[in-house]
Amino acid sequence: MNRRYTHHAVKLIVVVGLLAAFSGCETLRSLISVERPEVRVEGAELTALSFDGAEVTVELTIDNPNPIGISMSGFSYELLIEGNRFLDGDISEAIQIDAMDSSSLKVPVAFGFRDLVDTVQSLGDAEEAAYEVNLTLRFDLPVLGPISVPVQADGTFPVVRVPTVRLKAVHLDSLSLAGADMRLELAVRNPNTFDLSINSLSYEFAVEGKPWVSGTAPRRQSVAAKQESVLSLPFTLRFLSLGRTVRTILLGQNSLQYELDLATVVGTDLALIPSVDLPFSVSGTVPLRR
Repeated sequence: MNRRYTHHAVKLIVVVGLLAAFSGCETLRSLISVERPEVRVEGAELTALSFDGAEVTVELTIDNPNPIGISMSGFSYELLIEGNRFLDGDISEAIQIDAMDSSSLKVPVAFGFRDLVDTVQSLGDAEEAAYEVNLTLRFDLPVLGPISVPVQADGTFPVVRVPTVRLKAVHLDSLSLAGADMRLELAVRNPNTFDLSINSLSYEFAVEGKPWVSGTAPRRQSVAAKQESVLSLPFTLRFLSLGRTVRTILLGQNSLQYELDLATVVGTDLALIPSVDLPFSVSGTVPLRR
């Protein structure tokens, strides 16, 4: 091999080696100075609300102060209501945050009111409840390895309760050989701090296991906050289609063994519950008033 060629090859190898070493030192220096990411809570808000439950969403910003990208592998969460641990969970969600960059993360936490009232005894008849969401984010960082960053958000939410329905009485307004004009006297109680509107209502009414009538409410009804309203549902029975037994019952009994199924559309002035379908099913013994 030519001596001159060999000399140039050696010089090239040395230069490449020095560049690689220099680059390696810079990379190592970057890795050694890796910093923990900063996680900020930008806000927590009520993003869903119904008669069944609610959803709180916590919005986070993750800042990466490092000259290299980092990754989040997941997070765990814990929900406390009125200081009581209500639910928790763990989510595996990979997020890459570029060097010297930020990333947003929204964490929705949903819960049911029925379980809430059963679990948090101190809630009682409270109209509002305080919540706290504790989050722990997991990161895999060069040099530092796996680390956890905890954050916390809190706020309040309205406790929404399903209205109650009961059949107070069945009224017999008139009776003839052909049929009867009658009314269902239905009481609807609103346990909430906001007004309700019953935008539509349809029903099926049965006595002693036999269907008697189905129909709809004649008009829209309102139920004020913390109040009870009585709805009148008029209907007519035709004995020709139902049989003579019905007339005998109306003449001889002072109470009826009944089943009543209702399908209602209820509205509120809450932005998150403008309108909702609520079914009801009640049964028992009801007075027959003449």
